[in-house]
Amino acid sequence: MDNVFDKLRDLPLLQGISEPLLHTLLEKYPFHFLKYNDGEQIISTDDACTHIRFIFSGSVRFVMRSVVSKISISYTLDAPDVIGADFLFGRKPNYPFDAFAQGDCGVLQLTKADYIKILQSDEVFLFNILNYLSRNAQETTLSLLNLSHGNIPRRLSIIVESLVPPHGTQVLLEFKQKDLCLLLGCRRSSLLTSLDDMKNKHLLSYTQSSIAIDDRDLFNDLVKI
Repeated sequence: MDNVFDKLRDLPLLQGISEPLLHTLLEKYPFHFLKYNDGEQIISTDDACTHIRFIFSGSVRFVMRSVVSKISISYTLDAPDVIGADFLFGRKPNYPFDAFAQGDCGVLQLTKADYIKILQSDEVFLFNILNYLSRNAQETTLSLLNLSHGNIPRRLSIIVESLVPPHGTQVLLEFKQKDLCLLLGCRRSSLLTSLDDMKNKHLLSYTQSSIAIDDRDLFNDLVKI
């Protein structure tokens, strides 16, 4: 049981709470622990965000697709992490991605109504979610403001930073080249030259219709130089 409590206190948005408070919350509110088999779908695009969800064990693969162009981006999140807390509130509280179990995994969820009660009961929870939402909004805004500047690697990095959560790994971008060129504001010849250069530096691998970034932190760090 102690191990379970330790894992709960490691979850984003639950960090910083005391063990007695956590005991009280578990007794008062229905925390649901769900198990998913490898490849099983957890969330579908446009599902209503009715719960706060956490990856409690294992890994989850996310796929986000553009409704306009033939571009999609996918990535993996490992436990412990939170799933789409950015979309819990607001004008359109719906998930913008599909989510699948990558291997067997466990998901902890709590209804939005109960989570709101918890936010109102203790300022630690409130500051956790406010800091999370503010950080994501600020980083996305600063990234997108710079999208039209810099070279192609930097622009590609900005797209990854804007769409993939901080701990997302195994990033895969799939596209039609004309759509990606339009998004990056470059010609096809320039795109291919840049991709070749990044591949030679072991920053990514690519085909005619996909880009794979295995070490996202290394990629972002080096293209900023």
